[in-house]
Amino acid sequence: MTLVLEKLFDKYKLGKKDRYEIQQIYSFLSPQKKIQMVENFEDLVAHIWVLKKEMFAEQQILFDNTLQNIEQKIKEAEKSRVQHSTQAEITKLRNFILG
Repeated sequence: MTLVLEKLFDKYKLGKKDRYEIQQIYSFLSPQKKIQMVENFEDLVAHIWVLKKEMFAEQQILFDNTLQNIEQKIKEAEKSRVQHSTQAEITKLRNFILG
């Protein structure tokens, strides 16, 4: 039956990680469930592809949000630095004028 899985893996161009994970699951199945898995392999692969697509979209959203947060923090830090520097210059001028 492993040869059948290998042919299915090749047919659907599954990567090493997916092959390994499917083989691990397959090894724990009862003989009847193994047959069902092989018979429904196309549906299984379709579900895997849908899940991967959804995960990729979620990763993109998280990555974009993270970049936006980083950019905002950089802008806030720059603004704070400029405000602090400006305040220091104002204090120096005030001391110069008054003093």
